Amino acid sequence: LELALLYYFQNFRRVYMFMWDQVSGSGSSGGSVGMVGMMASKLDSAPSAKQKVYQRMFEHLAMGDHTAVANLIVTKVGNNLKFWPEEQDLVGKTLELLLDMAGGYSSSKLLLTLDTVKFLARHHTEDHFPFLAVPCNARHRTTFHATLARLLLSPGGEDKLGLTFDQFLEPIVNAISQLGALSSADLRNEAARRPLIGIFRDLRGIAASLHNRRTYGMLFDILHPQHLPLLSKVADAWYDQPDVIISLLRFMQEFCHNKANRVNFDQSSANGILLYRATSEVVCAFGSRLLSMPTL
Repeated sequence: LELALLYYFQNFRRVYMFMWDQVSGSGSSGGSVGMVGMMASKLDSAPSAKQKVYQRMFEHLAMGDHTAVANLIVTKVGNNLKFWPEEQDLVGKTLELLLDMAGGYSSSKLLLTLDTVKFLARHHTEDHFPFLAVPCNARHRTTFHATLARLLLSPGGEDKLGLTFDQFLEPIVNAISQLGALSSADLRNEAARRPLIGIFRDLRGIAASLHNRRTYGMLFDILHPQHLPLLSKVADAWYDQPDVIISLLRFMQEFCHNKANRVNFDQSSANGILLYRATSEVVCAFGSRLLSMPTL
């Protein structure tokens, strides 16, 4: 039943919300677009005949306007993430729906006004969303944080959510600080495995949503210089555990990816050299431990 509801919401988004996107002028002529045009609370153009049909349906169902409908869908998304943590397929399709809804300019503007989205952005921890604590959902953490970071960093996102980028990252930074204070022996403890994987998955999703120099610099400033040394420590301690080392290397790959020329520091800044040094330390720590392993 839950998967059927998600299937309906996805198709509803593609049909009804795409029509509003055409009216608002922010859509494209092909493909399914994320919940874009439904999202303007006031449209200058008159609704089309199909849009009037949907509006009449909303009235008969006492669902309110398109904003109330969007809030209903997003609330369902939040409930799925909260109450179905063990259902990997359901969690994945739920996050896919949320990502699609956050995919457009107009859609993100509407989502930023919804209380459920504000709650998601302020409480993206295992205490509030147990699916984050389920190991088989590790890859979904990346999608979850990529979507939230995209909304937060959209125009006016911080003001509408009442949340700064530093505050958004605070739970992750606190976890990094706790792990960074551990000795090498304690860091290799089995209890640190899942937190490390979760941190790197979360950071990878956030880094994937940084599309310009300003936002990339915000993440770099948070991680450097206090937290980047943890990366090489992890590479040295967990070199023989694929789940940990792959999460680390994939984050590093995304963090160093100069897409849209985002890794662009001032000429007088040494940050580029520092980034290269941190990356080299991870690669050297991992490589040296691999070379020290006995040949099979």
